[in-house]
Amino acid sequence: MVLANIDIVKDSLLCFGCGTCNLVCNKEAIIMKYDNIGRLLPIINEDKCIRCGLCLKACPGIDNSGIQIPETEDVYVGTIINTYVAKSKDEQIYRNAQSGGLVSATLKYLFEKRKIDAAIVCQVDAAFDYTPKAVIITSISQLANSQKSSYIPIDMISELKFCNDYHSIAFVGTGCHIQGVKAVRKFKASLGNKISYTLGLICDRTLCKTSTDILLKGLFTGKKKKLIWRDKSINYANARILVTTEDGESIEIPRWKRFALKDPFTNPRCRICFDKLNTHADIVFGDPWGMSNVDWEGGMSVILTRTKNGDELISEMITNGEISYNHASLKEVINGQHIEDRKKTVSSAIKIYKKNKWEVPQYAEKLITDANINGLEKKISQFLKESKLSKDEIIDKNIKRLKVLQLKTHLLECLLFPIRLIKHRIEQ
Repeated sequence: MVLANIDIVKDSLLCFGCGTCNLVCNKEAIIMKYDNIGRLLPIINEDKCIRCGLCLKACPGIDNSGIQIPETEDVYVGTIINTYVAKSKDEQIYRNAQSGGLVSATLKYLFEKRKIDAAIVCQVDAAFDYTPKAVIITSISQLANSQKSSYIPIDMISELKFCNDYHSIAFVGTGCHIQGVKAVRKFKASLGNKISYTLGLICDRTLCKTSTDILLKGLFTGKKKKLIWRDKSINYANARILVTTEDGESIEIPRWKRFALKDPFTNPRCRICFDKLNTHADIVFGDPWGMSNVDWEGGMSVILTRTKNGDELISEMITNGEISYNHASLKEVINGQHIEDRKKTVSSAIKIYKKNKWEVPQYAEKLITDANINGLEKKISQFLKESKLSKDEIIDKNIKRLKVLQLKTHLLECLLFPIRLIKHRIEQ
């Protein structure tokens, strides 16, 4: 019998670009490549593919193997042992961090205590365009280059191909990446079982890569540069988006531009993701939005421990004075991360998938509730329409759209100014 391959997942808009299919393919018939709008998708070499179906069995995006949904009452929350808000006591790590520096502090501790001999992390080097990548680090001195988050799709799982010589690995990733790790442990155990710790990141969504071409358009042309999504050097709560060069120049990008690009560059697969809180990780880290006892100037992280392995590690770090912390409320995490809104979005998106006769994950029926699909349907339709354009057309169209939005905002400010002035004088 001829089996299907990962193209079914790609064609049904279920791929989130984790790289699991690339890793498990024994014929090296798959590469991961960004399309025009910037989704990271598998490309099949039909001359090498033998239609064994392994890539499809392992894919966490469709989860035909039925291993990705948590066995908890609330699948969006999963199992949580302890909740904290915290920050690293290592000043160098903390100053260079995007929030509390807890991922780097945890990796540093694991290396110091020889609990791991390698870690798979994301790294962003200064370059002519923005292309984060997965890398293997083996020492504390390499941590600084992997600090701060990236918000575009990255193939993290494929980096496990180069881990045969390591024995104990820490893996850092978003929910889809950690789902990929779970699949690798089942379908390529020789590599998956080398992962001793999974450090998960809270993820609202990733922006397709072409959004960064729009943000960087015209800035430091011909120079290598870095895009820093959240620079907290002035204030963590209202962190800046910065573009910096190797010779010390910098330009701030208005934050509204990033938010204006969110919906047009959200992969439809992110719309049906239940796993914002990274339910399969040992430990989860994220921004502590909506929480109390937080340093909003310097930055902190929320920590969720999910497994005995992860909880013991954080407890050990607290005992050894590695982090400054407060116990926190799980209810605050759920409210601050808008999990109830996420449930409505996921339910709506699944209904849209079914309406269009696209494949859905095998667990989809467990996620459907009463929700209105109208607004989301328009956003997904617009995304698919725009994704058919050339990359240059997508960039030009969205730059024009941002200029129109900026003009409208400016005109609104001009109209509101007299009203604000009158109100100010009355209050005086």
